[in-house]
Amino acid sequence: MKSRSRRRRTRRTRPRARSPS
Repeated sequence: MKSRSRRRRTRRTRPRARSPS
């Protein structure tokens, strides 16, 4: 059984909104 803590942590951040400027 694989350990859950062993899972690679990935930052789930929403992509930056494109600035219209």
